[in-house]
Amino acid sequence: MTVAVRQNHDAYKEHREDIEREHLGKIVLMHDGQVVSTHEDYIEAYIQGCAAYGLGNFLIKRVGEEPAKLGYLAYRL
Repeated sequence: MTVAVRQNHDAYKEHREDIEREHLGKIVLMHDGQVVSTHEDYIEAYIQGCAAYGLGNFLIKRVGEEPAKLGYLAYRL
């Protein structure tokens, strides 16, 4: 995970309540700790993120979706 992705992920967690209230179910594109746009699908968000900020410099996430819990084996891979 790049530094930029980690910073955006941390910002999402910090402001999760507000983001979920405003954008529940949408896909958000985050850059520099801010939601810069919302989308209906990942591809659209990914294309915009790459074009505007470069690969590895943004985060896309479906608001309200919890990450999959893959267990111990996933950490060993």
